[in-house]
Amino acid sequence: MRVILILSLSFLCTLSVFAQHASPIFKDGEAQIVPAFNDSEQWIRHDLI
Repeated sequence: MRVILILSLSFLCTLSVFAQHASPIFKDGEAQIVPAFNDSEQWIRHDLI
């Protein structure tokens, strides 16, 4: 049981390190491109019909 707890905690820590935060970036009063959304291949797509 202890091993499972340690493995799951290490897995969660690893995920948090690699996660990109999508927060707005403003420079000179204008919104900038958010690096987390640059790759359109990772976007979630679905039909709204």
